Amino acid sequence: MDERVLRELQRRKIARLEKSSGRLDLWVMYTRTILTPRSLKGFNVSRSIGKMIQYRYTQEGSSVSIVPLEQVESEKGEFYTLLATEYHDGDRFDPMYVILKGDDQELGDTFVMNFSYSNNGEAKAKNYLQHFNMYKKASTRKVARSIPKPPRYRGAIDLLRAISISDRALDSKYGYGLSKPNTFGYEANMYSSLYALNAIQENIDLVMANPNDVELIEIVSDAVHDGWSWAAYNVDDPRYKTQPEKKANRIALADASYRSLSEGEKEKDRVIARALIDTYYMAHKR
Repeated sequence: MDERVLRELQRRKIARLEKSSGRLDLWVMYTRTILTPRSLKGFNVSRSIGKMIQYRYTQEGSSVSIVPLEQVESEKGEFYTLLATEYHDGDRFDPMYVILKGDDQELGDTFVMNFSYSNNGEAKAKNYLQHFNMYKKASTRKVARSIPKPPRYRGAIDLLRAISISDRALDSKYGYGLSKPNTFGYEANMYSSLYALNAIQENIDLVMANPNDVELIEIVSDAVHDGWSWAAYNVDDPRYKTQPEKKANRIALADASYRSLSEGEKEKDRVIARALIDTYYMAHKR
């Protein structure tokens, strides 16, 4: 094969590898590395972002430093990384700050904004950091666990009866006492029962085949926890005024998925699930 053809094939192969790698080694400015957090020491930007910085702010091939300074996660799960980008043009030294957005902690693949230090740089830098802090504040907000809205249930077991069954099952197991209407306990049982009945209805074949099936019980218990969590997010309790820690504890439990609960907490949901599955099974067998 002709040598020129071989060189061209090799050049194309290298280009494809560079493109597929999606990474660009950092040019780290030694005078700035002291400001880089340890968690960002190995941070990489995409090849396209690195080239964009070179082409947009300097000439191709100019010496550019890209130094990560800080990173926060937004409430949507996106990562915003603050970079210091610096280059020399002869005797001119012109630093710039850049925010990149990415879907993971290592790779910022979207250019968000930049700010130059030239001309009244200190004031501009403060203004820039205020924009960055906007993302930082957003990242600290508490985001509730995503839970389906209360279902429209139409099944064999009346909801009021299901609430009573759940209430008695919990009292028998834990000695809670029976809840009264217009209390958090009653509302929590109502939503737990509603979500459980809907899950039972959706899995009626499993219920009729074997009401003691472990997988079925876990499915319904998961729904019970979703119902209780909906109540924790949306039902007020007068006791919160004197016992704010009670609300905090409930929200923390609601934020946790069923799978991440302790066995003790899971068992509370299973008590309701078993009671309602058995009731539904007996009602359908008649």
